[in-house]
Amino acid sequence: MDTTAIFSYLNGSDHDSNTVIVLSNKLYENVKYICSELSGVQVMYEPLAVNQPEFLELLATLGITIKCSNQQLLNNLPTTHNVLIGSGNLSQNFIKSALSRGFQHFVVGSQGDVARVEAAAEDAVPFQLALAADEPADLGNTIKECPLGIPISVTFTGALTGQSDVQDVGSKVHNILEMAQFHGREVRDIFMGMVNDVNDIALLKPSILALKETLPHDITLTVELGQQIVESAIIVATKITGKSSHEGSTEYEVDMSMFGELAGYMDDADHTFDIMVEGDNHGAHDVGDAVLSPSRVLGNTGDIDDVIFSGSLEDVSEDCWILLVNAGMTDCRDFDIILLDKNYRTLKAVKPMLSQFQSNALESPDLLGPAIRVTA
Repeated sequence: MDTTAIFSYLNGSDHDSNTVIVLSNKLYENVKYICSELSGVQVMYEPLAVNQPEFLELLATLGITIKCSNQQLLNNLPTTHNVLIGSGNLSQNFIKSALSRGFQHFVVGSQGDVARVEAAAEDAVPFQLALAADEPADLGNTIKECPLGIPISVTFTGALTGQSDVQDVGSKVHNILEMAQFHGREVRDIFMGMVNDVNDIALLKPSILALKETLPHDITLTVELGQQIVESAIIVATKITGKSSHEGSTEYEVDMSMFGELAGYMDDADHTFDIMVEGDNHGAHDVGDAVLSPSRVLGNTGDIDDVIFSGSLEDVSEDCWILLVNAGMTDCRDFDIILLDKNYRTLKAVKPMLSQFQSNALESPDLLGPAIRVTA
């Protein structure tokens, strides 16, 4: 990966924070590809690590459905279009907040949630009751107990990695539809599972589209994007805020922490962050010329266990930037975002007008500023 443009931008910019997120436009290209291959299938994604308004605005231009189940994400959503409010145990305050902002599409996880939505809404609000279908042993009684008049959303939570996964979902779906018809209940949506790798789409496509053809036309079939599809496009840039030597090792301090932004990796003992540093002539040097020495990158808590990286690095000066290129699970919610195109040239994100939400950000020059000019 050529990091010339990234380091040129970081060195020439003035950020309030010592850590920023670099988000490649590869994410949007992947979403476009998935939507085009699975024509007629709803594509859904729940932003977890990244939910800044600019990022959500760009997602909105791609026409995917955003799933929202927390207040911070709700506050940052730029539009009520293509948003599903849903999860288990929604709080009364969250439901009221969503209703006050004009959100109308609710998929709730329990009859307790049904009661809370009905109590919070001054007028009738269309919503559905999620039916967990991964363990179908007693689904007949579960369907029978669903309140009359409330449509059902059949929900599968497993990963879709091959045609057999889709065929298994399809078999269960048709059994559920028969039971729902027998008990006089209406199935409105089918959330068939999660795709974690964009490379699986070509294999999954025939089975997914074949399943769609067997369903009634008024039932929406949905595929959820896994977090990995987003995480693979995320690079974390963080500035060296302190440098010292300890027992023959160079220790670099950065303004983030394993106990804070990187807490998602605390239980993954096998994960190792890959560090990229700026080389001679803005990263254009030959890697073979690099002189490496024992190094540690430490978080900002001062705790002896707040170690982000331990290994060998080139010498990096204080106030210089380093890149964590496999840190997609980073909690990015408080960071600025730098958007990149497919060639890793930097783009400046600007907020699109609400009337532009149906256009495609990658093909709309008014939504993204020009790439910053860099020299190799």
